[in-house]
Amino acid sequence: LLGLDRAFDIQPVVLLHAYAGAGKSSTAAEFTRWYQVTGGLDHPDYPDWPGAVLWSSFEHHNGADRVVGAAGDYFSGLLEANGIAWTAVTSPAQHRDVVMQVLAQVPVLWVWDNVEPVTGFPEGAPSDWTTAEQDDLRSLLRDLAQGTRCKVVVTSRRDEQHWLGDLPARVQLPPM
Repeated sequence: LLGLDRAFDIQPVVLLHAYAGAGKSSTAAEFTRWYQVTGGLDHPDYPDWPGAVLWSSFEHHNGADRVVGAAGDYFSGLLEANGIAWTAVTSPAQHRDVVMQVLAQVPVLWVWDNVEPVTGFPEGAPSDWTTAEQDDLRSLLRDLAQGTRCKVVVTSRRDEQHWLGDLPARVQLPPM
């Protein structure tokens, strides 16, 4: 948990990697609980803001548009309270724009769990994601890192260097 917290001091996207069954998802879940409870998601202008935690699994095909849509659904009440009818926003580009605006204003911790299938797992296996979809997810991560107050924990069985390059800080979960 300390390693994840320290990694967020230098980078808003952190990749937690280890072998299958090592506890990556459990560690991410405990980190989100701890981070929220200890004030990591506090908003100085809104002391009652509990912070937001989003969780997206990539165990099955889940593209950037779907991930963004789920984030928008989470914030739909906040959007409605501010005069934005989320259900009336129909284009993926508009969805992304609205969600990015929200995430630029409020602190959020977002877990992207089990991303290894995005580029094919095991290594060399075909992926259900097209190259364009893989690029779109990487672009979304980059946009989150550069233009929002969102922090993202990415979990994978490998270090994802070939797909994500230097975008995330990396924390290797030690063996149990």
